[in-house]
Amino acid sequence: MMERHSAHERHVAALDGRRLTGRPIRAALLAALLLLGCNVDSGDLTVTVVKSWEAVQDPFLAAKSIRVRVDGPGLLVGPAEFSRNDGRGILSEVPVGANRRITVEGLGYEDNPVSRGRTGRLEIREGDNAIELFVGLIEEAGAFSSTSVKQLLVPRAFHSATRLGDGSVLICGGITTDWQPENDKGSPPPTPTATMERIDGNSLRVLVASPATCKPGATGCMVSGRVGHSATLLESGNVLVAGGSDGAQLVDRVEIFSPDDNRFVRAAELNSPRLWHQAVPSADGALLVGGEATAGMALPGELFSGGEVETKPALKQGRRAFTLTRLADETLVVAGGIDQTGRVLDTIELLSPGSPTWTAAMVKMKAPRAHHSASLMQDGTIVFIGGLPSLDAPGNNSVERFDPQNDVTRLLTANLGTQRWGHSATLLSDGRVLVVGGFSGNRLGGAPTAVVEQITFFDSGSVQIRKLASLRHARAGHTATMLDSGFLLVVGGFAACALLGSQCTLPADCCSLSCAGGKCSSGTCAIAGETCTAPADCCSEKCESGSCGSLSRMVKTAEVFVY
Repeated sequence: MMERHSAHERHVAALDGRRLTGRPIRAALLAALLLLGCNVDSGDLTVTVVKSWEAVQDPFLAAKSIRVRVDGPGLLVGPAEFSRNDGRGILSEVPVGANRRITVEGLGYEDNPVSRGRTGRLEIREGDNAIELFVGLIEEAGAFSSTSVKQLLVPRAFHSATRLGDGSVLICGGITTDWQPENDKGSPPPTPTATMERIDGNSLRVLVASPATCKPGATGCMVSGRVGHSATLLESGNVLVAGGSDGAQLVDRVEIFSPDDNRFVRAAELNSPRLWHQAVPSADGALLVGGEATAGMALPGELFSGGEVETKPALKQGRRAFTLTRLADETLVVAGGIDQTGRVLDTIELLSPGSPTWTAAMVKMKAPRAHHSASLMQDGTIVFIGGLPSLDAPGNNSVERFDPQNDVTRLLTANLGTQRWGHSATLLSDGRVLVVGGFSGNRLGGAPTAVVEQITFFDSGSVQIRKLASLRHARAGHTATMLDSGFLLVVGGFAACALLGSQCTLPADCCSLSCAGGKCSSGTCAIAGETCTAPADCCSEKCESGSCGSLSRMVKTAEVFVY
């Protein structure tokens, strides 16, 4: 496999013959445009760097200089340096146009990048343009970077995260107190939150959020608090939120989130309420598949389209906690999960476009899996990772590859270094798969892991799995969303953080996010049993009858993987 970024960095180095600081920089226009004698409209661009809230993760501590550039179709403006004193840089006379990307890098020894920030696609207009951009340590630092926001609105796990059309990420629902989905199947989940947060994809700041004490249906809040739901981006740019549990019962209500006004509006009802199902966008709306119902798992599919719900084919085997993958030809692939008897499945089903029924694949997975992950690779194969092999066994560490064209499954020769389920797995733009977090034990226990592993597939057919980094917070039941920049945003989850009085090295080691003298401390907040007048007074953000409640091991932070 070719060395990542090597050609790109050589190209930048060749262009970076002049470095300027302290004043606006006149950007060199593309040579081809100059040769053609084109008159190009331009604008000025001010870039303000946003850093991690943790001082130890200052992206420029090891940097000798800072470089900024603008890339676009047939365009390279810069690169050039700007002042590190105020974290701002100005590029002047940047050609206007869409699909521009801004990159800021901290350069260390021999001008090798040690930190990086990159925007999603944006438009440069005439006049003044300004952008805030998060810059974090790149992967060689051995750890994810904490985002610019120290704490999110509420701690949450088993929530949803949806990347919107403008590159921001909608976080909604989930539980806010300690709970694991398979720990006590006879007990419903705690009352989930109806809150939402919208995180900017460039600065990683919270753009808008619900009130912390969110009453379902109130302005800025979800119509129903829910967990185990789906959130699907529609072609209109809105988000369809469906199913799940409100803590008392399964939810049949559908609601639509509009990014234009950040409001949730109630829509049609499902024919069958469902929990731990899967959903995919379709040309007509969103298709819901499988899941757990009040009376079992023999659920038909449902297509939400134009405000109405249409019945679609049911799976041959009812299941929950499975994976759903859509291939390039629109074929849907369902794998694994848990059936109505509590048995973990190894079966695979496929639904071809226009087919009236799901069909069983000729082969099965090499191991039963539930709460696993499925990654669609660039060659059309699907990689299944980890998961519970049964409800009484620890998480799996095996990885297998399913070829739907040839109906073949094959175990990889290498295994994960950490058993896990309830993790995330994301295909990066360079072809690697990044496996993040997850529970390491069985359904009754096992602490979440902070280990991040990468799976690299080589043209020769060989595979390498190795530990890449560590999360700032061990977590499971989190979300991992690929930003338009190509970076990976990890939000929330059930944690393995240390409670008050426990040993710590960094603030992120502690549930209270405060480490003093090597011990987790309360900082300026009140600990359990102390008096309070509002939730914000308490480290736990629980104020009941004038007394603070106990800390929860739920994660209230977000992290980002920069490469």
